[in-house]
Amino acid sequence: MIFARAGHTWRLLIIFVPMLFTAIITVYGSWLKIFSPDPKLGYWANHMTYKRAIADGKTSLGQAKNIDEMHTVVGNTAIQGTMSIIFVVCALIVMIVACIRTVQALRGRNIIDTEDPAKPSKIFAPSGLMPTKAERDLQVEWDAFYEKHPELDLESVHKDKEHA
Repeated sequence: MIFARAGHTWRLLIIFVPMLFTAIITVYGSWLKIFSPDPKLGYWANHMTYKRAIADGKTSLGQAKNIDEMHTVVGNTAIQGTMSIIFVVCALIVMIVACIRTVQALRGRNIIDTEDPAKPSKIFAPSGLMPTKAERDLQVEWDAFYEKHPELDLESVHKDKEHA
């Protein structure tokens, strides 16, 4: 949405293409796990297979060696199937709302700016492990600034001169 607000429409492809791929794979995989009639793949098919076996009086089926394990499989597959449905619905909601908000931002409608205005940094750190000469000089300036304004030294780093 940040790219859309800034008017970088072509850069949205960087986000859109992987999101589309992820959406297709997620929905397709979830569809298979939820609705496949093959008990080896689908949660509900496995759930119903074990449920029918228990109703028919069987005491073991597949990996379940006793009736308690069969009841565990029935409960677990119901939970997994339900959670998969909830997951895919939530994922689709997030992706659909993201697309709607992006289109709104591209059109300049319903834009809610939640970003804080840019503020200059009040801390300094070198760009690498070893500071360059310019960074050491800048550090001296920061040290002088914090000596004049100790109340702004939020990290209390400049109270100890050991860092220099």
